[in-house]
Amino acid sequence: MLPVKTTVRARTAAILAAHDSIRQTKKNLTIDPLLRLSECMPMLNVSYQTVRGWIRAGTLRVSRPGGRGPYRCRLSEVQRFLKDSEVRCE
Repeated sequence: MLPVKTTVRARTAAILAAHDSIRQTKKNLTIDPLLRLSECMPMLNVSYQTVRGWIRAGTLRVSRPGGRGPYRCRLSEVQRFLKDSEVRCE
């Protein structure tokens, strides 16, 4: 039996969807960038050791790209942490 011919659009739909997904991921990273701890410290107005303590305690959520290497923190997470800290202090 001969294969059924499909349109170019049907054959490339999955590829285009994958590209759209990648494009959206890149856009999200641009809007909410990953920051090094040295970039977070001035925003939080604390020392490196204090930030590391918050990470160990679980109050500041961070990631390690590839499971290794330096910690990275999203800008939105720093903003959330600052907002939560202000609420507790008042």
